[in-house]
Amino acid sequence: PLLWEAIKQEADAQRIPLPPQTIFGADQDSESIAICKAHLKHVGFADLIEVTHTPISRYQPTTSPTLILCNPPFGKRLDTSRALYAQLGQFLKKYAAPKAKAFRLAPNEHLARATLLPILSEFPFQHGGLSISAYELGISR
Repeated sequence: PLLWEAIKQEADAQRIPLPPQTIFGADQDSESIAICKAHLKHVGFADLIEVTHTPISRYQPTTSPTLILCNPPFGKRLDTSRALYAQLGQFLKKYAAPKAKAFRLAPNEHLARATLLPILSEFPFQHGGLSISAYELGISR
């Protein structure tokens, strides 16, 4: 326990505070937003992370994102919409910062390509009992 506490204190001393609105996101599902906001409040990040109830087609971030992580609907429990993925691709082209990195989860390359963006790399793993991959997408304007 003493060694762990020393290691933890050393790591905590190197933490860099998170400026407000550095992390932000949106979802069209109001229940998902409510759950996210409740969790952010519980862990003390409610004032630092902005989440907005709006579809991606209408979301306008306050700053150009540099790292985009997307987990759009797919699989057994959620409806899959190719139109949603195309909207995600349009969002990335319009709002992502130059040299931004974008990753989206998908169960297969076919759905990943629905963003109409090139796939740069694939990172397969298990998620919720499904075999999926995080696909790095190429963003060009």
